[in-house]
Amino acid sequence: REAYEIKAFVEEIILFLEGQNVDSIVMACNTSAACALDLAREKSSVPVFDLISLTADYVSSFGRKVGVMATASTVKSMLFSKLIQAHDPSIDVFELACPELVPIIESGQIDHPATRDVLQQHARKLLEQQVEVLILGCTHFPFIRSQLQPFLGENVMIVNPADVLREFLWAQSAVTPSTAQIGR
Repeated sequence: REAYEIKAFVEEIILFLEGQNVDSIVMACNTSAACALDLAREKSSVPVFDLISLTADYVSSFGRKVGVMATASTVKSMLFSKLIQAHDPSIDVFELACPELVPIIESGQIDHPATRDVLQQHARKLLEQQVEVLILGCTHFPFIRSQLQPFLGENVMIVNPADVLREFLWAQSAVTPSTAQIGR
C-alpha cells in the first residue's frame, strides 16, 4: 500500500480506538509505524507504543551489525536504520525487503519447500552482510522464525519486536503476566 493510504487507515483506527476509551495504543504493524507513527502520536490523546522505536533502542545496546527483514514499505522508510543509528552511529544496519513473505505466511505455506528456498536466499543475503543481530521487522515474520534460524546459524541472534515491547510494558507495570488480557 501507499503511504497516504496507510496514514488514512491509521487516522481512522486512532479515532476508533479513542472512542473505545483505551488507556494506550500499540501500533503492532511496523509498516504503519514506519509510515504514520508521528501522525498517530499527534492524533492520539493516549500514549502510542510502536515496535520499531523500542526495538531500535534494544538492539543498539549490542553494538553489533544489525539486519532487518521487513516489508518493502518499512525498508523504504529506513526507520529502523535511522533510529538505531540515532542511538549509536557506528552500528551498520542492513535492511532487506521481503515482500513475498507476508502472502506466503498468510496462505499457510510456511513449511513448503519453496518457502525454504526463499528463506535460504534471504539468509544468504544477510550472512553476506555479516549480520549478527536480525530484527524480524514485520509482525508476520515470527511465524517463520524456526524455519529461518537454521539458514542463519546459531551465531545470529533473532529479535522479535513484540517480545521487546512486551518486556518494556512489563517493566513499566503497564502490563504484567498476571493481568494481561487478550481481547479485553
